[in-house]
Amino acid sequence: MIRVTLLTVGSVKEKWLKEGIDEYVKRISRFAKLTVAEVEESPLKGSTPQKVAQQESRLLLQQLRGYVILLDIGGEQLSSPGLAAKVQGLAASGAGELTFVIGGSHGVSQELRERADLRLSFGAATFPHQLARLMLVEQLYRVFCINSNTPYHK
Repeated sequence: MIRVTLLTVGSVKEKWLKEGIDEYVKRISRFAKLTVAEVEESPLKGSTPQKVAQQESRLLLQQLRGYVILLDIGGEQLSSPGLAAKVQGLAASGAGELTFVIGGSHGVSQELRERADLRLSFGAATFPHQLARLMLVEQLYRVFCINSNTPYHK
């Protein structure tokens, strides 16, 4: 069973988002061992958004394992079947662990972008990083359903 880590900045505060994320995490557990890891948001007090992104990125970089997929607006756009094929190919080639990274509201450092094995975009629109977490776990559930020929239950 493949191991998947969802590495994010900050915690989810809205109840409806938590409930949605928890539901998809539960569904994914049939297919993969999913772990959610959070690093603390850096305070902006006396700092620039770039410095905040640098500080948060340092914390994220310390926890990277396996094949790293960074959610990045400038990344590659894959359809759900395309992402499913990518994940299936990685698993077939022996990648036992995938780490998906969602940066904070100020983005991530260039160092983290360069460290990522794949930069993945959900499109040109900008989404709050907490909503991106829900979108990612939904897509991961869809990926595992596609790869196991299991009907997608809405």
